[in-house]
Amino acid sequence: MLPDYPELKRELLQRLKLRVQTAAVDEPVLRDLKAFRIHEGRCTVLTREDGSTQEMNFTSPVSGEATLRIDDIRLKGEGASLKAADDIALGLQESMATRFFETISKSVDDVGNSFDAKGKPMTADMILEMLDRMELSFDDEGNWQPPRIIHGPALAATAAEVQKQLGVDRTLRARQDAIVNRQREEWRVREARRKLVD
Repeated sequence: MLPDYPELKRELLQRLKLRVQTAAVDEPVLRDLKAFRIHEGRCTVLTREDGSTQEMNFTSPVSGEATLRIDDIRLKGEGASLKAADDIALGLQESMATRFFETISKSVDDVGNSFDAKGKPMTADMILEMLDRMELSFDDEGNWQPPRIIHGPALAATAAEVQKQLGVDRTLRARQDAIVNRQREEWRVREARRKLVD
C-alpha cells in the first residue's frame, strides 16, 4: 500500500486554489472592480445609485477549464499542475471579462447612454460626446475623477493621441471643462439634497 499524505494534499490544493483566484482577477479591467461573494441563491438584485434595479441570474456561471494528463505530471511534476491552474485562471478571466462587458452593454443600452461610432475611428469629439452623455464621478471635494477608457490593443495609439489632443488643444479642453463644470454643479445639487441617516 502506498503512503497517503492528506494534509499535504490539502495544502497543495489550497495553494493552487489561491493561485487560480488571484490570477483570475489579475486582468486590467477586472483588477479594479470590487468583488462581493454570494454564497447561495440563484439570483441577486443590483440596486444602482439612481434607485434603478437589475436582476442578475446565476444560471450560467463563469468557468475555466484545463486538461491535466498523467504523462505531463510525470514529465513536468508540479509544473504541470501550475500550468493547469494558470489555464483555469485564464479561462475565468476571459469568461468574467465577457460577462462584465455584456452586463455593462445591456445596462448602458437600457438607460439610453450607448454610443455607436458606426465604424468610424476614435476622435476627441467622440470622447467629449460620451463624457457629456454619462454621469461623471467626483470625489468628496468635488474633484473630477475621469472615467477609465477601455479599448483593445489595436486602438492604443489612437487613444493616446486623442488623450493628448484633449490635453493640448485649447478648444477641446474648453469643451471638456464646460462638460465637467456643468456636471460638477449637478453633482453638488444632488449631494446637497441627500438626506443623512442616523
